[in-house]
Amino acid sequence: MKKTKFILGLAACFAATSLSSPAAVLIAGIDTWASTTAPTPTAAAGITATATASATGGDWSNSDGTGRGSSDDGTWGTTGLGTPSSTVSEVGSANFTLTNAKTDGQITITIVNGSGLDIDLDSFHFDALAFRPKAARTYAVNVLAGSDLTVGTVASSEGDPQNDNSTNDITHLGGALSGHNQHDDLDIDLTGLADSILEAGGTAIFQLAFSNGVGDSSGGHHLFLDNVAVSGDFIPIPEPSSIALLGLSGLALLRRRR
Repeated sequence: MKKTKFILGLAACFAATSLSSPAAVLIAGIDTWASTTAPTPTAAAGITATATASATGGDWSNSDGTGRGSSDDGTWGTTGLGTPSSTVSEVGSANFTLTNAKTDGQITITIVNGSGLDIDLDSFHFDALAFRPKAARTYAVNVLAGSDLTVGTVASSEGDPQNDNSTNDITHLGGALSGHNQHDDLDIDLTGLADSILEAGGTAIFQLAFSNGVGDSSGGHHLFLDNVAVSGDFIPIPEPSSIALLGLSGLALLRRRR
């Protein structure tokens, strides 16, 4: 967005429609969970996306026959991103489950930008819900080494001074799940990164990590996860006529100074 705003500032006297960015769209997302260790993301045109999943004490689960922990609201976090998430909720692979109070679990999404355009990353989205309180209910979103972005923790619920229940932030239902729309719909802002532009040909590696599960194998203390996504804006290349106008604008500014 910084590049676009700079260009618009130089050419304020001209119509900016050809240079403006569209609303944030789905770059890569997972809303079906056919594998417990390598779920397959959906990706925008020109984007290659892969994912891995792991947990302490065993894998995540996708074998809940009724898909009871799935979200059917059709959004990624709170937003649609122009590509609704799956509303299927009657099969196990409709959601991912970190079962029986496992201490921690992680999902890593690797995105390679082969679109030919830079991407102004917007947010990391997910829907999460705990069936009972001993589940891993603390979350963090991280950018991992190997990324062409600022590496480090983007956001973490643990230690949030604005949140009195920061350590176990994900809502738990005490075993009283009803329907498929009780999830916490979370959108983690990526625009605050020092470098949030995924350039053409670049790679971004995001990790969603859950922790602080009790780890005592308590039955039914599950964390349910669905609709994990990264969104952003493809930065359009100015049309040749726009570039020419910018050049003329710059010359006019120089002449005025002289």
